[in-house]
Amino acid sequence: MNVWWRTLLTILLARRRMRREGAMSPTAVGRIRLTTLPTDIDILQHMNNGRYLSLFDLGRWDLLTRTGLLGAMRRHGWYAVVSSETVTFRKSLNLWQRFDVESRLIGH
Repeated sequence: MNVWWRTLLTILLARRRMRREGAMSPTAVGRIRLTTLPTDIDILQHMNNGRYLSLFDLGRWDLLTRTGLLGAMRRHGWYAVVSSETVTFRKSLNLWQRFDVESRLIGH
């Protein structure tokens, strides 16, 4: 349920940011800053590997909202699908650690 609230908050913040800064280009890189919450942590005291992909979705929602693509996709009944992901874990994320998620549209 935690990710549902984070998704809604991400969309609302992206809409506010789009009103303030204008729409992003679809080819731009979207960046959001997140914090590792207690619900993201596993028993080894770092972010659970499965949670990364859920948080990557937040970057996708931000990008779609700020480029204006989300509204266009809704009108046509389309939705964004990630067909492939490759993750390389460089270091652990610990509780309350801040990190950035960068998202980019590379195909359609």
